[in-house]
Amino acid sequence: MDCNPPSWLEICTVEPLSDPNLMRLDPGERAAIQLAQQVNADLLLVDPHASIVMELLRYGRISSGYAAKTLNLSRLEMLERMGRYQISVFPEQTPEDLAKEVTETLRLTQPNS
Repeated sequence: MDCNPPSWLEICTVEPLSDPNLMRLDPGERAAIQLAQQVNADLLLVDPHASIVMELLRYGRISSGYAAKTLNLSRLEMLERMGRYQISVFPEQTPEDLAKEVTETLRLTQPNS
């Protein structure tokens, strides 16, 4: 199928950058930023929805399940995105908090004596 884009549309190839700060972003977000830098754009408009959801997840304000549902992602896609955003699937805990959680879990799983 032949496609004739409108005359005002310029099709560009994005040159890969090695900025490690961009690696936590989705490929589309990364490409948009790279292209804006490449063409020396004065302005870049982005949809902040996914970034806001991921930051709410990072700070424990929403669950990964809710984030996945909000972003219409499968569990695997959500885990991959969490990896790109460097968000652990495990909550941050002090050794003391972890010890309390293990003790409580053991208590709850023991048969009643």
